[in-house]
Amino acid sequence: MLKNPISSLDLADEIIRLNAGSFSDLDTAQLQRLMLDYAAVSLCGSVQPWGRKMRDWALNQKTTGLARLIGSGHLTNATTAALV
Repeated sequence: MLKNPISSLDLADEIIRLNAGSFSDLDTAQLQRLMLDYAAVSLCGSVQPWGRKMRDWALNQKTTGLARLIGSGHLTNATTAALV
């Protein structure tokens, strides 16, 4: 068990205080790799059987919003999109 667990608010505060100008070239390169990895994994997952089932489930919820379901042109609310 963590001695000093980090709360979501603490994490969000730390992220807000990040200054991209203070990142080293190695930090920037790692962030680029992580973003590319996230995009590839998300797109690949969206066409897998479980990804298609989650997309179909989301569409059946008939929610509205501005959050795009990755790998499709469909929009939904942020909560549903995050789950999918």
